[in-house]
Amino acid sequence: MRRAFTARSFKVAAANLALLLALTVAQDCEAASGRGADRAPVRLPDQLAHIRYLGGAGRSCEEAVVIQNAVNTPEGIAAERAWIEAVRPGAKIGTAALLREEEKVYDVIELETSDGPQSICFDITSFFGSW
Repeated sequence: MRRAFTARSFKVAAANLALLLALTVAQDCEAASGRGADRAPVRLPDQLAHIRYLGGAGRSCEEAVVIQNAVNTPEGIAAERAWIEAVRPGAKIGTAALLREEEKVYDVIELETSDGPQSICFDITSFFGSW
């Protein structure tokens, strides 16, 4: 049995499509605005405003925080620090270790937080070694 679309069903379908589109655009804007996977806004100084954070929450290198658009290593390190300050406020930065896996380069940073020690993994492939 074929069902005919009614004006109401078109309105419902259009509303659902509009909602889906709005959510997709909002998510893309959020990602482009420098909000990391933990959804904390990262306030960057003007000279780093072009930096973007993609990827995961950094709890492991499989879900690393990917730093995009850093033009060199010092800028990328500054972006790491800004992310840590925004997403893990009050955390004290401890040691850092460089990790290479296949075609990727990661910076694993040990933090001391009020919840105890934590590691954050950043994918630094796009800028590592650029001075």
